[in-house]
Amino acid sequence: MASRPYNLKEQIKNAKKTNLKVCVIGSGISGIQTMKTMLANGVDVVCFERDKDACGFWRFKEDTEHPSVYRSIHIDSDRDQNSFGDYPWDTDKPLLIHNTEIVNYLRKQIQEFNLDKKIKFGVAVEFVTPAFRGKEHTKDEHKWEVTYFDEISNERRTEIFDGVAVCTGRHGGGGFTPDFEGLENYKGFTTHSSKYKYPAKHDLIGKNVCVVGVGNSGIDISTELVPAGCKHCYVVSRSGCYVQKMPHMEIRESRRKPDNLAAQLTSMLPWFWADDIVMGKRSGASGTPMTAPQVKDQDILNKHGLKPTHKFMQQHIIFTGFAGQKTLHDQLEDGEMSVKKGIVKFTEDGILFKDKDGNVEKEATKVDACIFATGYRQQAGFVDKNIVDMRFERKGNDVPLWKGTIPVTKYHGLSFINFVQSATFQCAEIQGRLAAAVLLYQVKLPSLEVQNKEVNDVRNSLMARYIDRSQLRVQHGIVQGFYDDIAETLGCMPSFWRLLWERPDCLSHYLFTRWQPLHYRMIGPGAFGHTKEKLDEANESRYNGIYKNEEHPLHGEEKPGDPRNLDSYETYFKHASGWARLAWQVILARMSGYSGGMKIQDHLETNKKYAIEIDLKENGIEHSLQMGAEVKDGYLDQGGKRQFVFDNRKETVPMHRSHL
Repeated sequence: MASRPYNLKEQIKNAKKTNLKVCVIGSGISGIQTMKTMLANGVDVVCFERDKDACGFWRFKEDTEHPSVYRSIHIDSDRDQNSFGDYPWDTDKPLLIHNTEIVNYLRKQIQEFNLDKKIKFGVAVEFVTPAFRGKEHTKDEHKWEVTYFDEISNERRTEIFDGVAVCTGRHGGGGFTPDFEGLENYKGFTTHSSKYKYPAKHDLIGKNVCVVGVGNSGIDISTELVPAGCKHCYVVSRSGCYVQKMPHMEIRESRRKPDNLAAQLTSMLPWFWADDIVMGKRSGASGTPMTAPQVKDQDILNKHGLKPTHKFMQQHIIFTGFAGQKTLHDQLEDGEMSVKKGIVKFTEDGILFKDKDGNVEKEATKVDACIFATGYRQQAGFVDKNIVDMRFERKGNDVPLWKGTIPVTKYHGLSFINFVQSATFQCAEIQGRLAAAVLLYQVKLPSLEVQNKEVNDVRNSLMARYIDRSQLRVQHGIVQGFYDDIAETLGCMPSFWRLLWERPDCLSHYLFTRWQPLHYRMIGPGAFGHTKEKLDEANESRYNGIYKNEEHPLHGEEKPGDPRNLDSYETYFKHASGWARLAWQVILARMSGYSGGMKIQDHLETNKKYAIEIDLKENGIEHSLQMGAEVKDGYLDQGGKRQFVFDNRKETVPMHRSHL
């Protein structure tokens, strides 16, 4: 067995240099990680960044020229999941991570790996297309022509690269807003969540504010308005939603006892079967059913007009309160917020709403400002649409990419990083590794027909489950099976038996510590010598020591500790009964005729059957089962229009023509 490099620095130092050079577009989370990954494989990089600074969407910006997070935001999962396995967080950092900490974390890596020398700022990519067009290629002939405008020199240039990694991400300027009747005559303030900063910045103090959309951004923004001094907040949701009232992230994560095998077994169940377990409707099953207080919390939302028309596991997970803020539930109960079922039209100084029961109100409500938290479209209009159509203007919001990463084409070397909904850091790392492996022919791609079938099967399996919304078209990276599938392709999947044979000291971490990027650094290509050490340190700091987040109500107090000895047989025996009960549920599901597995596409037939026989026939919920079809959300499929938030990123510059 070949010796492993101790860490990334050693891997980069010892990497066998190739003659390849890759263009990385974007210097945010995905771009920084992809640059590191390419360098670790001996591939040189240049990064084009249209902004004047690095760190992308997660770097808060006072101006609205470029999309960014808002000032108060924390990432909605914990420190260890939001890390890179090749550069884990320092364990003196809290488990709840603010956007400024993320930027500091990224800047530290830029400095340590000399990435600043690889990044060219003020460079807007205009067109990406194969450099050798209209003929057959050998693998050495695959090149990419990148045309860009350098805003600093005021020059347009074209360069040739061996590969291109598009790392502008799912928030890279693709924000959109609905085009409501009367909006053009509305005199109040309007913005999209990707341009929202903080209440005082937009002169919202003392004002009535409407927030359209109830995803994580919509809930997070709406709950900060009244506590910051806004008069009242109206929240618009047509379909209702499930929102989980959370304790502070530090409390939740320091008391949580992960069980990754249980999670994998659960992923093998039909989604509606697992939903029944969560909702407490399936007796005798192991799992995490909602507690009585959680059921009561949802009853509060239902009472105020947010009763969902769908099941819990048919939407993206939404949290409130995890950063210590006053929750959605409490603000609704205290009268600080009101729910509206829809917008009929805008007037000059207000909005005619549908009330919480869906009835058109008698008169318009005075509203001073409207924030559209209506999501993003995965778009990269500068890529030749004949290779893959990622234009904003395309119908639907599908991403026809193999493993969510590689376009299905004979042209070699183009990849897209983090263009699916995901655990952002986890996805950037595993997809970047896949992009490098494909570029270097370390992973042999299946035929175009096989790739295309998998892309469609994954897409339709997801769409037969989730309600049809633009942002839910790309739910690939919400489940662990997505990452495990790529890890299997790369040869770094840490299965029980491989770990027992190759790296038994990491087995307990694979089973019982927080699922995170370090898990894919245990064995196989890309494994590091420091993995066990870093997992030990992360786990120790998670459960022991003091609470370090200054906003935490228990700041400075001791954490409860983890009573489990991860390496003891007793811990295995305690979890074994839960594994057995879940395994029995999987057997029962198979005996009931439901197919399934750990991969997304394994659930295709079962999901389609439920979508047609239950959702459509009994509940009237339509699902789109055709790639590229318009979203069936009751707005876009009825002729509604979407407005692009960043017009300068909307489409390919007309002067650039494809020769394909």
